[in-house]
Amino acid sequence: MHPPESLHAVLGQSDYVVLAVPLTPETHELIGEAALRAMKPQSLLINVARGRIVAERALHRALSEGWIRGYGSDLWWDYADAMPPSYHFPVPSRRGVHKLPNVLASGDAAANVLLVKDAMIDQGIENLAAFVAGRPLPRSVDTARGY
Repeated sequence: MHPPESLHAVLGQSDYVVLAVPLTPETHELIGEAALRAMKPQSLLINVARGRIVAERALHRALSEGWIRGYGSDLWWDYADAMPPSYHFPVPSRRGVHKLPNVLASGDAAANVLLVKDAMIDQGIENLAAFVAGRPLPRSVDTARGY
């Protein structure tokens, strides 16, 4: 475990970087130009968190210019300010990150595997039963933290 201020040092030692953090104000564009430049040229960045954890423009540049070896992702940026609002779908990246040869990507389908939906339903029922019984929810969302 390393504190956040050690991020760039840890990135510089890593061959594989897997992002698995919630999207919060603190993690928005956590991986930007400085972080990508801190990584080794042979490093692979894998994002299983949220698209906006990574700065889209900086990632495109890093992949195009060889700062890092590649990127894997099952999720993409959210263009909430797009005009029209549906513009982003099904365009995963305005910068064309998804078209680069060193990108392996899918369309937000990683949770569509055997038994995952059953587990989600079971957890929802567990929360509902706790609510009806007046107990704290076992899987509540902290709206202040964003997850």
